[in-house]
Amino acid sequence: SVKTRISRCLLGILRDVGFLRGDSGKKEIATHAVSEETVFLVARDLCEQGITDASLCAHTDWGLFGLLGNKPLEMLERAGKASIVMAQRAGSVVRLTWSVGSMEELINVLVG
Repeated sequence: SVKTRISRCLLGILRDVGFLRGDSGKKEIATHAVSEETVFLVARDLCEQGITDASLCAHTDWGLFGLLGNKPLEMLERAGKASIVMAQRAGSVVRLTWSVGSMEELINVLVG
């Protein structure tokens, strides 16, 4: 039937992109972990849109990646060890200090 073919195609796509794991009998949807590079790119994009550092970490775009609450800031703080961005916070005050001046520079650092 059409529903069966659509289901098989959908399962095949999920498997091909790494969101489905398991044997031929039992399958489960795998959890997705956001890469450090993605966090850098989203944060830099939001900065270039004029979003303030404090607002950046609470921006709704993070929800697309399942990052809610303090998660974006925590990831930026951990990622700061890569010398691309230094994230600091004291209470509700958040400060991001970038070692790159633009999205283009960031991409060159990530690719290079």
